[in-house]
Amino acid sequence: MRAFRLGIVTAVVTVGLVACGGGSTTRAGGSSPSPSPSPSPSQSVAPAPSPSLPVFTMAELKKQHVSAVVKVGLGVDWQLDAFGSVWVASGALSEVDRISAATNRVVARINISNPCAGMASVAGSVWIPDCNNNVIDRVDPATDKVVAKVATAVADSEGYIAASDNAVWAVVDSQHLGRINPATNKVAALVRVPDGSVAVAFGFGALWVTSSADNSVTKVDATTNRVVTHFAVGMQPRFLATGAGAVWVLNQGDGTVSRIDPTTGKVTSIDADSSGRGGCISAGLAAAWVTIPGAPVTRIDAASNKVTEQFKGDGGDCISVGYGSVWLSNNDAGNVYRIRNFH
Repeated sequence: MRAFRLGIVTAVVTVGLVACGGGSTTRAGGSSPSPSPSPSPSQSVAPAPSPSLPVFTMAELKKQHVSAVVKVGLGVDWQLDAFGSVWVASGALSEVDRISAATNRVVARINISNPCAGMASVAGSVWIPDCNNNVIDRVDPATDKVVAKVATAVADSEGYIAASDNAVWAVVDSQHLGRINPATNKVAALVRVPDGSVAVAFGFGALWVTSSADNSVTKVDATTNRVVTHFAVGMQPRFLATGAGAVWVLNQGDGTVSRIDPTTGKVTSIDADSSGRGGCISAGLAAAWVTIPGAPVTRIDAASNKVTEQFKGDGGDCISVGYGSVWLSNNDAGNVYRIRNFH
């Protein structure tokens, strides 16, 4: 993502599960429930020196691992893998471009004034926040047309929306997670989350919400709309992903990635040398994948929780995993790399 967040230093921290708090839900338009408990920043552990990582150049990545370069246009950013395609948003072009995974070609361009905060797929549709108009656009992939608009803003243009089995989820303000009903195209419920919440991901039957202010991740039950517990993670967590057996959280403030085991609740901190503004994270192909300005691709092995490759240089902005490949948006170059799996 094109980011506006401050970075600090690379660090390694060890963190643990935070005490469970009872969450609450209100219907849209109802009174706000009382705040759910959130972890104390004082629980953070002082950073330790990090070992050197296996670093390569972007030229080496392109030569050895890139199987296709798809020209899109300046400002390519957010990605979604769905309906046989990679959907790539560009705020600069006021559009979302649909790339066929079969041909590696752009097959449609959908006009969205200012696509932001990621995309999601559920109920036979693609859902795209538009930060200029404070709506979430619903796109029919059969026609590549906007067929409905959900009247809700997102809390932060540099956040994430998500989709569970039967709903779309968005952090609609810094203290509430909204549940959108695809049958009505309206916000059906609000869940109170810690102040400073910015992004949400779905996986393992739950929603996972980052709070940059609290240095925490909140787990929300996708069936009951209630907060289950909170986890302390690294500094300034923002983007997160589920897959490869875990929840993966990119901590912009200290450059670590926090791995949350969805079964045991254990939190493992991984030095990824990925601090600073912007970035993105995805999971799949037995790994977590991180992009950050200056280090467009970092691969973290899901079995060992170690960085196996980091490619430094120009490029990157968002990253996703789909159709047996890793897809990298190169914002400044205006293209998308299709990357073969390394292992």
